[in-house]
This record gives sequence, structure tokens and C-alpha cells, in this order.
Amino acid sequence: KFVNRSAELQDFLFKQVYSTRQRADDISIKRSANAMTLLNLSKVSLSGLDLSGTYFNGAILMNAIMQETNLDGVDLTDVQLNGAFLIGANSQSFASKTKSQPLIRYFEGHGAPVYTLDTSYDGKYIASGGEDLVIRVWKDEA
Repeated sequence: KFVNRSAELQDFLFKQVYSTRQRADDISIKRSANAMTLLNLSKVSLSGLDLSGTYFNGAILMNAIMQETNLDGVDLTDVQLNGAFLIGANSQSFASKTKSQPLIRYFEGHGAPVYTLDTSYDGKYIASGGEDLVIRVWKDEA
């Protein structure tokens, strides 16, 4: 019965998140952020979900597993994404003022998902590598 209650709780928490597609007032967004935080802290995989158009501003999603998750149109204001696994996540038009990343940039050039990023010691270059077995070096002009 504990497993069933755990599944029921997960369903309830996901409903809180998805409800913000219809109603995105302050209270609903706070409930959604708390739900996302609880799901992440419970080590629930967020991979493959369609979270497009939802709101969970302020959620703590550090080390979240969000592979192939649809984040299109999601407002990530104040969402903590440190260490989050976002490979293959669709994020073409999300707003980002995250605490962990004040600006999320888009780099074009890999033919497959990127698995790793690193910066040079002086911060002038960014190296990326991924499934296409190519390492690209970018000059950071920010």
C-alpha cells in the first residue's frame, strides 16, 4: 500500500504542476514550484515529460534528471538548475532568469545532443562535446 500511496502522491504533485497551464496565479505557481521541488528531492525522474507552458518559478531542481523533457515556453525564473541533466530537453523558447544561470545561451553547431560543457581557465573559451563525437571550442564573447 505504501507504493500505491507514493504513486498517488506523485500523481497529485504532477497535477499541481500541470494545473498552471490553465491557472497561473501566484498561489498556483507556488504550489507547482513546491511540487516540482518535492518530486526532484524524491528522485523522481522528470525525463520525457511535456512540461510546456507550465510554471514552477522558484523550484529547486538541482541535479534533476530532465532528459528529453519538453520545456518549451516554460518560465524558469528563479529555478535552481545547478547540475541538472538537460540533455535533449526542448527549450527553444523558455524564459530564463535562473539563480544558477542568469543567462542561458544558445550555440549552434553540433549534429547531436551535447553532453558536456567546460570553460577555459581564463573564461574566454567554452568547449562542448557530445554524441556526434565532435569537440567544439567557442570564443565566449559575452
